[in-house]
Amino acid sequence: MKERILDWLRQFRLPDYPGVSTWEECLRVFDDQPATDESDQVGVRLRYAVRLFTSANKYLISIMECLGDDAQGVYIICVHANWKEDEQKLQQMVRERYAGSPGGALTAINTVWVQNFRENDIEDALGSCAVAILGNELKGEPPVEHSGQPLKNLFPVTTSFPERE
Repeated sequence: MKERILDWLRQFRLPDYPGVSTWEECLRVFDDQPATDESDQVGVRLRYAVRLFTSANKYLISIMECLGDDAQGVYIICVHANWKEDEQKLQQMVRERYAGSPGGALTAINTVWVQNFRENDIEDALGSCAVAILGNELKGEPPVEHSGQPLKNLFPVTTSFPERE
């Protein structure tokens, strides 16, 4: 799956990231080992994440594996916009207080797109993310601003036509 994600990312010109020369360095890969403890077999596990920046926003695309017997082979892809680091830390502290354990799952705050998919459909899911990001970036044409004062009385108020011959 990692190579398929990187192939999709390579369609785009790599922007200027400090100290980064390939898309592979931008893709964060989390523990890819299968869970061994029974208690880890419920919920989701974050496997891949990539941050993308536009002139107006900061995006995070995350791909999570669904755990559990009834969700074998199902993944969730999410696009989050403008996650602020302090906001993310605060949300994590709240989850830890209420849940009693550190929750690694992202929440619905600032979510632009969420989709379930199977491993073979990763390219379509990433394409849907790109469309969601583009849709979030699009805005209406700004109104045309006129500079200066409008001209008054462009034509004479009274006109003089020659008589008919």
